[in-house]
Amino acid sequence: MSQKIIKPEGIELMEYLNEGYAICNKCGAVMDRREHPRGGNDIYTCPSCGWNVDVMDYEYEDDEEEEYEDDEENEEKEDDFFEDDGEE
Repeated sequence: MSQKIIKPEGIELMEYLNEGYAICNKCGAVMDRREHPRGGNDIYTCPSCGWNVDVMDYEYEDDEEEEYEDDEENEEKEDDFFEDDGEE
């Protein structure tokens, strides 16, 4: 029995994240939650690329969020530039 691999994008991705699904940071597929074979915390396993991560260590890394932070820094630099330009 094969398992369907879901790789959400855009609004669908945000819906999956808001509903508490784990998304693979390597390939973008929805991850499965499984019991750790040696006990302890559960692990997330990607059905597409096989990446495993402890549930307690998982954090979704969104590339767009990093770009947004860079944009904010650039806007602050532009604001400083224009403020300095007008004072001279």
